[in-house]
Amino acid sequence: MNMPPQQPPYGPPQQPPYGQPMYPPPPGPGYGQPMYPPPPGTRSQWGPSSIGMEPNVTAGLGYIFGVLALIFFFVEKQNRFVKFHAAQAILLSLIYLVFFVLWYVAFFIVVLGAGATASSNATSSASTVVGLGLVLLSLCFGVAVLGYLGFWIWGMVAAFSGRATKLPLIGAIAQRWAGGPVVPPYGFVLPVY
Repeated sequence: MNMPPQQPPYGPPQQPPYGQPMYPPPPGPGYGQPMYPPPPGTRSQWGPSSIGMEPNVTAGLGYIFGVLALIFFFVEKQNRFVKFHAAQAILLSLIYLVFFVLWYVAFFIVVLGAGATASSNATSSASTVVGLGLVLLSLCFGVAVLGYLGFWIWGMVAAFSGRATKLPLIGAIAQRWAGGPVVPPYGFVLPVY
């Protein structure tokens, strides 16, 4: 005897409210919960800091005040997250300082060239080249400042948020300076963004 398929008595499946997961994650380690609890007094996923402040606050302050990044890098002994962000802030500041010195030297050379062209009654094409050089240098400086500000804000937001985000080009170097990969202790599994 064949029976026709029946509809479930409770109706079609219901969708969860907006923003709720369709299926809740299973309980236990590996889904954002610690595998074992951190030691008492530790509220951060990154563990305690030898500086005595929360690691994300310490790392973020290193971006705001460059001198603090240098101090935090040498004072911090146990927290790789703080050392990583301090190293990244130091490298970012060093790159900006080197670029600024090179830009200043190039600007000084172009201005000297403009003075030499003006004093020697050179042709108008030489004056045009000097003027274009000044415009090009100004544009390069503007782009570099915007790039620096972008990376600075990116690193600072990541540090204050408690994420170990590697900035392009300098992130791998900062990770080596910090002593290896930056992973949270105590078995915390961070969500992927």
